[in-house]
Amino acid sequence: MMEQPSKSTKKSKDELKMIAREYAKTHRRMGVYQIVNKENGYFVLGSSMDVDQVWNKEKFTLDLGSHMNKELQKQWNEYGGEAFELKVLEELKPEEEYIVEPADRLKYKPRLKELLEAWEQKLKP
Repeated sequence: MMEQPSKSTKKSKDELKMIAREYAKTHRRMGVYQIVNKENGYFVLGSSMDVDQVWNKEKFTLDLGSHMNKELQKQWNEYGGEAFELKVLEELKPEEEYIVEPADRLKYKPRLKELLEAWEQKLKP
């Protein structure tokens, strides 16, 4: 049987809201990533405003069998999820430590697009 947290360790709704607001002001790890099939070297490039979250999203979509990249989906089905890994090729460091509004992150989207295009050129066969 699980013990209930004592009232002294349980956070109030106000404390949780404050923690959530503070978290919303922090940057996520942004960058260019590669999903790699370790068995045959096949890879897909992408960029994200939240690299740590994107891998969970990609795996979820692939596990459902509904990924928009048909070749990646085919290989995922054939080799299984354990054959794949996410590699962060380059991180985009923010200019500031904290942001005022979550929408302030959007200013980094054009730079992420440029980084992705540069990596596409660099890795072009």
